[in-house]
Amino acid sequence: MKTTGFLFLAAIAAASPVQGSETVTVRNNLGGVREDFDAQARAWQKAGTKIRLAGSCASACTMFIMTKYGLDVCATPGTRLQFHMPYDQLAQGGNWITDTSAQAKQKNKRSWANDWLGQFNPKLNAVLAKATRNGVIPNPSTEDQGYEGQFSASRFYSVKATDFIPTCE
Repeated sequence: MKTTGFLFLAAIAAASPVQGSETVTVRNNLGGVREDFDAQARAWQKAGTKIRLAGSCASACTMFIMTKYGLDVCATPGTRLQFHMPYDQLAQGGNWITDTSAQAKQKNKRSWANDWLGQFNPKLNAVLAKATRNGVIPNPSTEDQGYEGQFSASRFYSVKATDFIPTCE
């Protein structure tokens, strides 16, 4: 069994699966660029790799449990899935800042509705839809959510993974 680390690049480096015979552990992953996670999910899907989530799986990491990939995913006891709405960052003076423009806010709400909600199993979809209606899914492009370009556990909507995906044996 291979283990992926905290950063997505570690996940890529640790994962060179053999057709259908490997399990990759994704541990304490805070996410990253959606396109990178999409590519990794498609590679694991093609290889028949089994995915074991451990610790936390936040942001783009949750793409690994989207039904469109059909990945064989399980979670260790205590694993948390952590969600926030998509957002864009802008380069400014050598730093990255979150785009908080009205246009970005609307774009990101559409992306959440079109690209995320409905992409998981029915039970998780229902929980995320209700949380969205109740306004508890953090939106990084909305300053009133307290975002300052930094993430902490309180800046995610967090659920117990094993309530929605199988527990690893």
